[in-house]
Amino acid sequence: FNFVTAGAPATIGGAPFTAGMLRGYLSSNTSTSNTGVITDPQLASNGATNSDQDNFDDGLKQATGFYALGVLSEKLVIAAPEPLGEITKPSGTTGGATPGHNNTVDGTAGGTAIADNNSNVTVDFGFYTQCLGNVVFEDNGAGGGTALNGLKDGSEPGLNGVTLKLYSADGMTEINVGPDGILGTPDDAPGGIVTATVSGVDGTYKFGGLPAGSYKVRVTIPAGLNSTADTAGTPAPDGNVDNDDNLVGVAGGAQLSPAISLVAGAEPTVDNATALTTNNTLDFGVARAYSLGNRVWKDLDNSGTLNGAEVGVQGVVLRLLKGDLSPATDLSGANVANQTTDASGYYRFDNLATGDYVVEVLASNFTGTGKLVGCLSSSVDAGDPDSVATDSDDNGTGITPSATDGIRSLAVTLGEGTGAAEPTTDNDPATNPAAGETVNGQSNRTVDFGFIPTYSLGNRVWKDLNNSGTLDGAEVGVDGVVLRLLKAGVQATDANGVLVADQTTASGGYYRFDNLATGDYVVEVRASNFIGTGALAGCVSSGVNAGDPDTDLDDSDDNGLGVTPSATDGIRSDAITLGPAVNSEPTTEADRSPTDPTEPNGMTNLTLDFGFMPTFALGNRVWKDLDNNGALNGSEAGITGVVLRLLNAATLAQATDAAGVLVADQTTVAGGYYRFDNLLGGDYVVEVRASNFSGTGVLLSCVSSSINAGDPDTDVDDSDDNGIGVAPDAANGIRSAAITLGPAIGSEPTTEADRSGTDPAEPNGNTNLTLDFGFTGLYSLGNRVWKDVDDSGTLNNSEAGINGVVVKLLTAALAPASDIYGNPVANQTTAGGGYYRFDNLATGDYVVEIAAANFTGTGVLVGCNSSTPDAGDPDTDVDDSDDSGIGLSPDATNGIRSAAITLGDGNGAAEPTTDNDPTTNPQAGESANNQSNRTVDFGFRPVMTIGNLVWKDQNNNGKYEVPESLLENITLRLYRDNGDNTFNLANDTLVQTIQSNNLGFYQFANLLPGNYFVWVDQAEFANGGDLFGCFSSTGGNVSNSDTDNEDDGVDVVTPSATGVVSPMVTLVFQNEPTTDGDDNNGNQTIDFGFYTPLALGNLVWKDLNNDGNYQLGEPLLENVKVNLFKDANNNQAFDAATDTPVDSKLTNAAGEYGFTGLLPGDYFVQVDKSNFAPTGVLFGCVSSAGNSTADNNTDNNDDGVDNTAPATNGITSTFIALLGGTEPSPDGRANATVDFGITPTFSLGNRVWKDLDNSGTINGTESVTQGLNGVVVR
Repeated sequence: FNFVTAGAPATIGGAPFTAGMLRGYLSSNTSTSNTGVITDPQLASNGATNSDQDNFDDGLKQATGFYALGVLSEKLVIAAPEPLGEITKPSGTTGGATPGHNNTVDGTAGGTAIADNNSNVTVDFGFYTQCLGNVVFEDNGAGGGTALNGLKDGSEPGLNGVTLKLYSADGMTEINVGPDGILGTPDDAPGGIVTATVSGVDGTYKFGGLPAGSYKVRVTIPAGLNSTADTAGTPAPDGNVDNDDNLVGVAGGAQLSPAISLVAGAEPTVDNATALTTNNTLDFGVARAYSLGNRVWKDLDNSGTLNGAEVGVQGVVLRLLKGDLSPATDLSGANVANQTTDASGYYRFDNLATGDYVVEVLASNFTGTGKLVGCLSSSVDAGDPDSVATDSDDNGTGITPSATDGIRSLAVTLGEGTGAAEPTTDNDPATNPAAGETVNGQSNRTVDFGFIPTYSLGNRVWKDLNNSGTLDGAEVGVDGVVLRLLKAGVQATDANGVLVADQTTASGGYYRFDNLATGDYVVEVRASNFIGTGALAGCVSSGVNAGDPDTDLDDSDDNGLGVTPSATDGIRSDAITLGPAVNSEPTTEADRSPTDPTEPNGMTNLTLDFGFMPTFALGNRVWKDLDNNGALNGSEAGITGVVLRLLNAATLAQATDAAGVLVADQTTVAGGYYRFDNLLGGDYVVEVRASNFSGTGVLLSCVSSSINAGDPDTDVDDSDDNGIGVAPDAANGIRSAAITLGPAIGSEPTTEADRSGTDPAEPNGNTNLTLDFGFTGLYSLGNRVWKDVDDSGTLNNSEAGINGVVVKLLTAALAPASDIYGNPVANQTTAGGGYYRFDNLATGDYVVEIAAANFTGTGVLVGCNSSTPDAGDPDTDVDDSDDSGIGLSPDATNGIRSAAITLGDGNGAAEPTTDNDPTTNPQAGESANNQSNRTVDFGFRPVMTIGNLVWKDQNNNGKYEVPESLLENITLRLYRDNGDNTFNLANDTLVQTIQSNNLGFYQFANLLPGNYFVWVDQAEFANGGDLFGCFSSTGGNVSNSDTDNEDDGVDVVTPSATGVVSPMVTLVFQNEPTTDGDDNNGNQTIDFGFYTPLALGNLVWKDLNNDGNYQLGEPLLENVKVNLFKDANNNQAFDAATDTPVDSKLTNAAGEYGFTGLLPGDYFVQVDKSNFAPTGVLFGCVSSAGNSTADNNTDNNDDGVDNTAPATNGITSTFIALLGGTEPSPDGRANATVDFGITPTFSLGNRVWKDLDNSGTINGTESVTQGLNGVVVR
């Protein structure tokens, strides 16, 4: 043998390569192919092991067998002569020798030496190892380094935790080095290694045990990082330049390095002592990648914040600049491409390095077909995007886009602080990060841009000659009118924040304000226009205002508020809103200045017009029309002190004058004259105020003349009545028809002869003095209908009026009465406490009738009689609140009538003045006190009621208890006793028939005092009736005891034949119970409880297998006597001595028994003891061994309680509780589950004897002498 190189141990086995000194070493000549196949060829130049060539590697690495992972030579044949003169031998020896060994036969130092030709020292083994690695670093420029230069300089840190995998040169096959990074060790597995801190250096990695060949390294770059910029040496790692990035490109994720070749002994570091070749120049630089973006939106409310229904703008082009405003570049150094907003307005720039950036909304967006044409940047700017990192707020600086630079943000810094300090709550859009975007803490989504559209507002000022509020006919615009635009009460500023200049109408009265932001504006026609030489001197605003200019989009109608110009503010429009939506303004304006934008243009509002016009006066006279002919004649005179109001004809609201001030009410002066001045052209109504007709008003008890002059616009005669209607309205008095003033100047009458001394001289075509009012007097008659509880004929104590009574007015001849105008007097219905009144009556004799309809059907006086005392002649008995009705019982045709009463006797104003019931005297619409008679009253005795409850008395205790069922639709009939105090269906008088309601209640109303019976109709108990199978409760208190919720039905055997009737109920006036929910004139205690008879039974059978359950085929027992007992003391324990026998039954051929017609309660069923007697059908039987609780509703199981002496005690069940509606039958009325299983008993035995002859048979004398007593048998 010869030497093992590189300090290896003497033994060449598997151990040195896995755990020994050769861990990570390779046999000489081992290499890897480009596809990752590792080979260890025996070089031909070396020869075979037996070639005796010295100092050549003779080892081959073994893959399997005893020497797996070790190195083995070829088979060696030792035979003389061996080679001579091998180089490797100890000094002073005669033959070759291995160092450290004695070259002797026995291996001892003093032994016989082996001759040189008998020694072969040419079997040599060569080993080597290689390493590849270095550092993954963050190219961030730390410690004076240069960021993104592809070099690890300054104190740029290594990056721990990065996974690296070793691949074959073709990049297809992973070299499985395992976690220790050394190839050929037991942990070899895929997955690569992770950078860590080694010797104080972060980010270090190393692959060891590598054979000669070429390799690639796959680096998994952590999220948020990309490969740094390339250097000249990046694509050629075999150049062995240290500290430069060897990943090509700037992508993130898993990246593969270029191939690097390892040549043993030829890499930057070679340790000959250990045969270790190392290349520590394969470095990887990474840099943090940043994203920047967010949204462009239409800021409709110019708030600077995206809110409400505001949405993004698609198609906006943005550019990214560096902080110095030069074009931005990405991590690769390439210029960052412009971005275009998506359908929701979002944009984003990716793969950005740390640094300062400015986002620019390109100027092209604001011109031509750009998406932001006509828009300005929101005026509320969020400020520095680095210090205000709020999402969805405007970051555009300035308002007006630059012609070259559009709108730009302030500089925003990416990569401040830790490098991962960008906002993390900017989750708009929701997916964060989005596809292609860097990680959340390295993406800034807060640079938003809000844009507001700009608007124009204007139109026309014209002379509104007809005060229509609309520019029509020959009306023309007024030039030279100065207008100002206001916002929030002050001169408005435009979208650039500059005060909007005043505009002067031109070219036909047109004006326009431009470059306005969205918002609410008011246009003011300046006060200077209305004074001196102003273009509108002497004019007022049109009386017809178009209303809210936001909802009234018509062109050419007046938008001025008020009429009279203010001395300081002139005439102003209502607020008009521009925007906020794009194209929100009208596009159909036809009346436009030649300089206005062409339509359609949804950003220009040309509908704010102003019309102006002249003023007028209106008036004349109010007089007493004694002959009611509608014309002032003879001795008729004007009425002084009448108050009149001027109304707007369209709204009937108090009119305003040309100053926009409410026109003051006018009061007629001497001669009855009035006049309203300073009015705009338009339609008016004059109202004689309602106050004139009440209290101390001068027209109290007057009505308008019945002959009306007609339309005051066509009837321009003076001194004729222009009041509409006759009776003054309680709120509106008497009004004229609408009268039109103007609109043309000089359009009013000029020939009025009946004028006040203060009226303007005629002719005056702007004053109308033809609107006159005539009035005549009238009477009222009425008073009250009340419930005369004590039948005294006088309304007293707490007695109340009756509303809803229909009252008729007749003449003394008993014909229907007519009012002062010859119209039939309408029937009156009492209200407000039983009051009635007939108004507008002429003098004469009248009769008041309480109509017969009040006493029938649904009339409010059904069952009532007139009070017994009668007050007599109402003309002589003028007391109020006493009965004026003649007779007691209402006439079927004429009801109840008063005697005749005269209105207007004497001087025409002699009616009672002390009849102050009701207190207000006179009331609205009523004639004056001395022309109104309030003494014709009618008293009626109240009626009485009977009623109450119908229910299902489940436990038959005669008392209603929750939750027992309430019975609906039960027919009940009320009979009045014929005088014998006994119910007789044939002779007693049927009064009413009703049905119980859904709560079980019934009530017979409108009853007179007397004796009554309540009868539940027999049909209810017939088949199909609601009470079929039911009986009257046997409990309760069947008497007229006024006890509520207790059964009052008289028990009968066959209710289907007789029905169920109450005892006689006596109604006594004001003596009925008051604890039953009504007053003392009603008895609500007549209740009816009904129960359903119950059934109990089932089966007696022979239980052959004695299991307590009936099975098909077991015999059913006929003629078994079964007894039923009622639990007398309710202790639920059977006691034959005290419990009550109810009935006995024999089972039928099917073994069945049944008890019917049972009341609710606790019962026991007994198989009678007679069945078990010697002659009984169950002799020799006992109860089945199995038994259950009888009341468990389980069918076909034995319910008999076992006992040892059924012939003495019978067999009895446990208690069964019967309760209607709870039993197991479908209708809840029957329990057919109480069964009895009977099993027969048997005997077995005979004799024990001494079988003398062993014959097995008793014979001979054995039967007499050989019986054995005392033998125990089991």
